[in-house]
Amino acid sequence: MDGLPGGLPGGVRDPAFTGLHRLEYGLWHGQSAAALTPVAATLARDVAKVRRHLDSADLAGDPTNLPIRTHEIAEDALRDHLSGMDDEGSGSAYAMTSADLTVTRTLLGYEKPLLAARAPGLVTTADAQIGAVQRALGAAKSGGKWRSPSATPLAARQRVTGALGALLETLDSVPTLLEVPPTH
Repeated sequence: MDGLPGGLPGGVRDPAFTGLHRLEYGLWHGQSAAALTPVAATLARDVAKVRRHLDSADLAGDPTNLPIRTHEIAEDALRDHLSGMDDEGSGSAYAMTSADLTVTRTLLGYEKPLLAARAPGLVTTADAQIGAVQRALGAAKSGGKWRSPSATPLAARQRVTGALGALLETLDSVPTLLEVPPTH
């Protein structure tokens, strides 16, 4: 649902380029509603399919992977969103990073009892750092609206990436602290 055109033979024109980023590309590159209606319909079907199978092991994944995902979600925000790698024209990197931080905070909430026993204070520190990243993201807005990183002053971009980097350093220990032996 969020694939990118990189690596597809036809790039943005490849029929295999579908999903959210395909719709984003079309909206931000002047494609007509008629051209985008089938893209949106395919996306709606894909979302409905995911919703129907949300509890399957294939889709939900192995719960022992949650500690890894806690770090990876924030790491992916830095790599994919803040680098511009997954921007197909909307400039929504900061909004997507903010959403990823909400998920990271939720996962930390689930893991808090286990982490508290192994690393007291880690969740409190990470929660404060998530708040710092959110504040830096909020300060990068203009007139209450998200800007693309390229339209954001350098100092504000640096505050976002610096705060996210500090968070990533803290979250780096979560997978090791909650590692499940292979025979789980």
